[in-house]
Amino acid sequence: RLLKDELAMPAPEMLARWRVIVTVNATLYGALWTVPLMMVDRPVPPAFGILMYVMLCGITAGTAVYVSVVIHAFIGFLCGMWLPAMVALQWVFPDLWPMLVPSSLLFCYVNLKHARTLHGFMVRHVVLEEDSAELARRFEKARDDAEEALSEKDLFLSTASHDLRQPVHAMTLLVEAMARRHCDPAIDPMLDDLRQRMGSMNLRFSALLD
Repeated sequence: RLLKDELAMPAPEMLARWRVIVTVNATLYGALWTVPLMMVDRPVPPAFGILMYVMLCGITAGTAVYVSVVIHAFIGFLCGMWLPAMVALQWVFPDLWPMLVPSSLLFCYVNLKHARTLHGFMVRHVVLEEDSAELARRFEKARDDAEEALSEKDLFLSTASHDLRQPVHAMTLLVEAMARRHCDPAIDPMLDDLRQRMGSMNLRFSALLD
């Protein structure tokens, strides 16, 4: 069902739905551990009672490590296990239950605080991973954009160099050919001026391309 919902539902809606499902399942799972305390004949053998509560403490501490990723599920698990377990203290330890109830509450508080700390650490870890992935994607996009811009620049420069310089070179050669073939000294100043203009134009094209 989880895999189907993950494919069929938007992520926020899927997460909201499965947070409830996981929390309910965790609550029932916690409550199942207390079933032997409810079913045992009274008076409860002290060894059995000690074994059960030591086991419940160990399971709670271990569950806080991996269920705290979904903190609501751990809270449900904690309530499902320890509310019945604290009720059962009055017949499992009839002489000690007034002291054991506050101890159990303190134990639950410490584990809840520990679970919240682990939950915060997990959330920060996920956020850092997502930020790192986003930075990597942005870096790759910037690199691709830079490579594309460089390629476009090279194409522009090569095209501009060819299309702009070729006519200038052709005109320069034409001026030189005219200077060599003409026989009228009166046009020498004009040809010299034209040579300077062509040289100036060539320098401006070079500066523009630079």
